Amino acid sequence: MFVYNAENGLAHKAFDFLHKIVSPATYRCSLCAITYGNFRMKKDWRQFVEELPYQVVFRYKNDFMKEYPRQKDFPSVYFFTGNSLRQLISAGEMEGIELEELKGLIQKRLQEIKA
Repeated sequence: MFVYNAENGLAHKAFDFLHKIVSPATYRCSLCAITYGNFRMKKDWRQFVEELPYQVVFRYKNDFMKEYPRQKDFPSVYFFTGNSLRQLISAGEMEGIELEELKGLIQKRLQEIKA
């Protein structure tokens, strides 16, 4: 599960869209900045996600926090094992990372789960 440091809703989406264009250096969702261009998900990211051997879900932090109110580290990547939620990648780890590094880190962490 990929959780954006952004909120669901038309007004929030419009603000985030403008923020990424006008001031990308101060945009607070590094996951969004890494995986999306100005208008849509990056093609190589979409392909990577579609090829993962797991069901992938994308959530906004306000929706995610309704189910998991204790989780406050956004953006983040989580993995469900049984009934438990395990954080694979923290917001700090995503800071300043490039798309290829993110994909590599996801693959590495998924391998660690399998081991």
